[in-house]
Amino acid sequence: MSTTKFPSLIFSLVMVTALFLMPIISGQMVPCLPGECTNSSVCNSACKSKGYRGGVCVKMDLGAKSGACCCRQSIVRILRMDPKSAEFTADNPLRILGFVFEELSATRVSGRLAVTDKCCQPFKVLHGGVSALIAEGLASLGAGIASGYKRVAGVHLSIHHVRPAALGESVFAESFPVSVGKNIQVWEVRLWKTKETEKKKMISTSRVTLLSGLPVPDHAKDSLDQLKKFVSKL
Repeated sequence: MSTTKFPSLIFSLVMVTALFLMPIISGQMVPCLPGECTNSSVCNSACKSKGYRGGVCVKMDLGAKSGACCCRQSIVRILRMDPKSAEFTADNPLRILGFVFEELSATRVSGRLAVTDKCCQPFKVLHGGVSALIAEGLASLGAGIASGYKRVAGVHLSIHHVRPAALGESVFAESFPVSVGKNIQVWEVRLWKTKETEKKKMISTSRVTLLSGLPVPDHAKDSLDQLKKFVSKL
């Protein structure tokens, strides 16, 4: 074997050890997202949006111009993310888009979303309907907790779109109650564009009005129990 091949071979062996053998030994797994990766910051946000601890661009060959976006997470996290778990059933539409909750209580609901192709309109910016979906979802979950884990239903949503969030950017969403009554609640929801090097900039602001204390249908009796389990894990 030619000695000129040793640097590339050694580099590949080191990467395989770092990415696969060490994570297995430490109880972790490293899935890689499809497509090329040239920006580790974008990769890190994309991995976090899917529930992983983070990620980085990995070049499997020393001379490669791009690599793969590989994520890191613990096996405990993998076992918990079962399709029937509370995390999946708390808000399935938000989960499909990659939204990750950070806080869930009767006074504040928050989380993050990496802007990917699945939540963009044709001009590669966050779809306004996705912003409205996040507003409805966060307000409904918060109102449900504030009502003592009873059923709630949104009856009105108003939203102001302030600025766009482009493909690859990170969005932080937060919601808090404006008025919590026995039968009617009003929640404010704000979406921010976040960057490590800049102050956060508002994307949209919303008001959601909800009826609370409604009867729960028989086929959804376990939904509130699932929500309680989800809250307990955050």
